[in-house]
Amino acid sequence: MHQAQAFIAMPFDQKFHSVYKTIRAACESLNIKVIRIDEVWAREDIYKQIEEEILKSDFLITDFTGDRMLEVPNPNVVHEAAFARTKKKYLILMAQDHKCLPFDWRTRPAIIYQMTPEGLKYLEERLVIGIQALMEKEDFGHDYEEATANNFMHGYPQQMPQHYMPMNYATAPMNYTPSHNTTLSEIESLLITKQGQPVAVNSNHNSRLPKGFSKKKDSIVCRIDNSEMVHVPTAEFKMGFEDEEPEHQVVLSEYLIDKYPVTNKQFAKFIDSGGYQFQGFWSDLGWQWRVNNSISLPAFWDNPKFNDALLPVVGVSWYEAMAYAAWVGKHLPTEAQWELAAKGTDGRQFPWGNEAPCSQRANFRGQSNHLTSVNNFDDIASAYGCIDMAGNAWEWCYDWYDDDYYEKSCRENPVGPPQSEDEEKVCRGGAFSYDIDTLKVYHRFFGIITLRDKSSGFRCARIL
Repeated sequence: MHQAQAFIAMPFDQKFHSVYKTIRAACESLNIKVIRIDEVWAREDIYKQIEEEILKSDFLITDFTGDRMLEVPNPNVVHEAAFARTKKKYLILMAQDHKCLPFDWRTRPAIIYQMTPEGLKYLEERLVIGIQALMEKEDFGHDYEEATANNFMHGYPQQMPQHYMPMNYATAPMNYTPSHNTTLSEIESLLITKQGQPVAVNSNHNSRLPKGFSKKKDSIVCRIDNSEMVHVPTAEFKMGFEDEEPEHQVVLSEYLIDKYPVTNKQFAKFIDSGGYQFQGFWSDLGWQWRVNNSISLPAFWDNPKFNDALLPVVGVSWYEAMAYAAWVGKHLPTEAQWELAAKGTDGRQFPWGNEAPCSQRANFRGQSNHLTSVNNFDDIASAYGCIDMAGNAWEWCYDWYDDDYYEKSCRENPVGPPQSEDEEKVCRGGAFSYDIDTLKVYHRFFGIITLRDKSSGFRCARIL
């Protein structure tokens, strides 16, 4: 059995020596041989030699720091990574800033590190975890054995192993190709900058759809997870009612919101695309929580009572829901966005109107003791055409929870109060295990930000 080998593509500048030492230390702790091209005696054709070394290696570690940075000498990392990708080599991506990643690689799973003692320690830990995950793959190392058994011609084997299959993204960094390049920080900025800004209620013009979204017949589709969305035009409405006081006027800019809650089938794409591995989709605290608790799947992912493809995904914390939303170029709906999508502007008590809830309209306590498919009430839509907004599973909202927030909420595009000491986020819509009163469109509830409950799911939104 050959010793596993990693090809390192990174800047050669001396100031990156500490980074290279960190990479070597991570590899050597796992008995991985490290090859960097400047350490190999070059023949007359250096590019053929690079390709030969890549083909002989089991995976690449590629540090894109320097790409888009004129002051940092950078070898042709993009070329080397692209060549490795075409040869179906595993890659671990690194950069000191996600903007250093080439544009069409920017939202792929990567280790974002800082060149500080703490940052390099973090980098080494993440590299070890990533490499260990690669080494657990059944096909790890096989392409080396088969390639070296063939005759090389100008650095290429006669053919790649036919048994090669892409890795499981849930356990190791890997490439995927989304049609957007939005990180959580960027999507949050888009949402927050709208708060308190004047909104012209009578100026609806159906803004141009963001990249990755397209109109198909009467609906809007997000191409990343194939989710249907509905358009909610700019509107002014009364938010709150009765026990959720004070009732107050709110004006919202137009936005899109998912027609259905996110399903297990859709969330599986997030897992398989490396969503749990790419830090750019996570808040700093969310990422720390995920790493510290080794979170890589929803809490009930392997439970047959909760993992049917068309059931709403549950057992996901607010952090996980927001990471998914960022992956698809969206955000969690604000509390106001959720209520308008469910309530409309006519003051109804339930998404379908004012008729009392029953087993033909919603899934709540007394009607069943389990989740139902998100399309189970397809003919019972909310004011703007959303399905399953009452019962089944609570839906996370973007806002922190505050009992008294309505007394101080801004009028235009509110996004909630400052972070609460209790770290509670707003939940809306009720659930299969909760009473009928929770189905009302104005009913407010909350959950600890790390809650991973069997009745907590979500849908996503996108402000325009």
